[in-house]
Amino acid sequence: MSSPPLDLRPVWAVAGAWPAALLEPASDVASIAAATGLVLTAGALYVLLRGVGIIAWSHHLWGPVFAAVGAATLVATTLALSPPDAAGAQRVDDLMGEGAVVRAEVVLSADATVRPSTGQWPGGSEEARPESNSPQWPSSAQSVRTWEQRGLAELTRIREGHQWKAVRVQVFIAVPVESAPGVRPDVWHQGTRVIGFVRLDPADPSMKHGYWGRSTGTPAVIEPRRAAWTERLRDQFTQAAAVLPEQGRALLPGMVMGDRSGQTEQLDEAMKVTGLAHLTAVSGANCALIMGFVLWILRLVDVPRALAALVALGALGGFVVLVGPEASIVRAAVMGAISAVAVFAGRGRQAFAALCLCIVVLLAWIPDFATDVAFQLSVLATAGIVLLGRPLADVLSRVMPSWLAQGVAISVAAQLFCQPVLVLIEPRLATYAVIANLVVAPAVPVVTIAGTLGLVLSSMPAVFVMPLVWVAGVPAHAVGLLALEISHWPSAAVAWPEGALGVILAAALAALCALGTGAASYGMGAGRGFAERQLGVKAPGLAIGAFLAAGALVAGTVAPVTAHIEPRVSAVVAMCDVGQGDALIMRTGTHSAVGVDVGPDADAYLGCLHRLGIDELEVLFISHLHADHVGALDGIAAEIRIRRVYYSTSRPVDQSPQDLPPALSGSGVGSLEIRRAIAGDVGHVDVQAGPRHGPGQLAWSVLWPEPKRIPEQENDASLVLRFHLSVPQGNLSVLATGDIEQEAMREFLRHHPDLSADVLKVAHHGARNGGLETADAVRPRLALIGVGAGNSYGHPATVIVEGLDERGVAVGRTDRHGLVTITFPTEGRAQLRGHPQP
Repeated sequence: MSSPPLDLRPVWAVAGAWPAALLEPASDVASIAAATGLVLTAGALYVLLRGVGIIAWSHHLWGPVFAAVGAATLVATTLALSPPDAAGAQRVDDLMGEGAVVRAEVVLSADATVRPSTGQWPGGSEEARPESNSPQWPSSAQSVRTWEQRGLAELTRIREGHQWKAVRVQVFIAVPVESAPGVRPDVWHQGTRVIGFVRLDPADPSMKHGYWGRSTGTPAVIEPRRAAWTERLRDQFTQAAAVLPEQGRALLPGMVMGDRSGQTEQLDEAMKVTGLAHLTAVSGANCALIMGFVLWILRLVDVPRALAALVALGALGGFVVLVGPEASIVRAAVMGAISAVAVFAGRGRQAFAALCLCIVVLLAWIPDFATDVAFQLSVLATAGIVLLGRPLADVLSRVMPSWLAQGVAISVAAQLFCQPVLVLIEPRLATYAVIANLVVAPAVPVVTIAGTLGLVLSSMPAVFVMPLVWVAGVPAHAVGLLALEISHWPSAAVAWPEGALGVILAAALAALCALGTGAASYGMGAGRGFAERQLGVKAPGLAIGAFLAAGALVAGTVAPVTAHIEPRVSAVVAMCDVGQGDALIMRTGTHSAVGVDVGPDADAYLGCLHRLGIDELEVLFISHLHADHVGALDGIAAEIRIRRVYYSTSRPVDQSPQDLPPALSGSGVGSLEIRRAIAGDVGHVDVQAGPRHGPGQLAWSVLWPEPKRIPEQENDASLVLRFHLSVPQGNLSVLATGDIEQEAMREFLRHHPDLSADVLKVAHHGARNGGLETADAVRPRLALIGVGAGNSYGHPATVIVEGLDERGVAVGRTDRHGLVTITFPTEGRAQLRGHPQP
């Protein structure tokens, strides 16, 4: 028998609370909204209770309005009563305008994450992660000595003159810390106070924190007073897990208590590509499983239902205290309790109403949740399970076993409802997410229950703890291996449109699937007559039509025919796949860029620009005049607009500048503005980072060759260029080295000993004679190698690739990864990805 339709009326309360949570705390607007809402709510209650007037006559129509107004009033009242922090924000803005380094005190709002130091702003390259089908990304950082503790914090005080001034400003802080080579320092916990000098940079307005901050010098660090027993248990559990195989050792602490510090970047990306990243944080699923397990045990021994429920809630509370009572974990506990009600009690109607009530309460408690992506995903996943899980399981159970139908239904429902937010974080569709979640589903309860028991008992003798650790750790290891394997499958992640269009398409996909599922499930029962009367179509036909439309939407979105909607690949920096050659691109606008070299093949270069949506080069640098760097210039000059061309060559500087080398005097380039570049030349172009982000700047400086020491070899005369990209999403520096070889590079480095950059364009396609001295001097986080697949030169040399790996540098190679891009996602962290040819 099919399930009855759910009562969706409680959603009106959420519809009122969520927009209200976006108001500024302690603002006049919040106060006016709260006062107006109180008056309207009181007046409506008075009229309804008296039972007179038009409102009372149509009370069934006004119910949703009153629910929305009441919830909005509750949230607006909380915001109106919040302590003001505008003065503190303005004081910080003033100091930043003066270019000052602030002596400040910050308090971590959550546990920090530990990453190898980039030496740049937190808005720069924090992480380098591969695309799903890029098998050779490095996972080690064996020689790393300097790390950074990074995380959200509250700037509580700043020093002005001889006095401390109180402020209340959110900041994403990075604090460098030293350790022995290859030894990751312990994570700083929520509540840690850091007192020292901090440089601040404004964050994107769309982010929940107002500033990026980086500590300079050696700050004072004061650990919070935390319950010693919880810290001891967590540390002992992590130590016990160290005996597990590699992936189990990395995943078990995250799957049990949200500690992801042991995960490599490769594993981290694989978990995201396969849709399994939610397993590596304390989520509603953890909480629901723990509640369900306790309820099951208590019911086995005939404990009364009410008492069992209270004990289960107490166990959930103890779990929250044990793993850390952060706002995100409390949120997960609330959502997990809702899911437990839906799954174990089988009362979907009450679960949805309770979900809406909890959303309103949480938004009133912490209005910042409204813009918190993790909260949005928790809400959507829980709503998907409650609303779509049961009907979808009913439909699927007609063609597969009930246990399998329920697993597929939960995974599909959560993934569909979360997709509109996921595409904002990462504009791609995880092709195998449902399969991956379905395969690991049997392992998740084992890891969660056995791991939690191991965590609770971790202070006991090993004979009690280690069996639980192994029972939980082996499935966790299997989850990691599966994620790494699936992430390498063909088309593991397919492109999806970005921005509002991507959100609309993802929401439409979820709506079509929900419509089809509802028609197929309810059409056999009470909802059949409603579907036929209201929509004029019989339920089976409606279901088939909705599912066909959903399939057409996916196919039409990911197919190449939709590439004209907007650029298929978004990037701030890209290394084009032009075969055995170099072609570096730095975006300066929606359709414009600055380029370094163009490779040997005009069609390949133009195809790369098309994928990036670029039709204009504001500046083009030709590092030197070998064909693998300049050969395509003649062919592209007539196809795209090139404003200026700068080049270098080994010929003497005092020759006539009008006497252009043959490589630059073809018919296609005769009308271009071309001039030679030498060390000391500088320039910049304005960057439009997008309608949501505002302007920025791309500045460059020519560091080599020196005009009085032009090398005789063409490779050694290559331009060495340093770029600095500054946009609201973050800051990024790039060093492009052409084909300069080892001896010339050593001479160059003698004159530039303090050189540093986030990204290194590896010299000479990774040839052995390029050396590793540049990587040692520059200390990049990311490296790009332009090289052709199966080339006869043996590029890149194994010693170069392994040397970069040993230095903790993530390498993007065009021979294996295709078009390699660096992007700034919504969290402001630079990411490295590969995009093979479609």
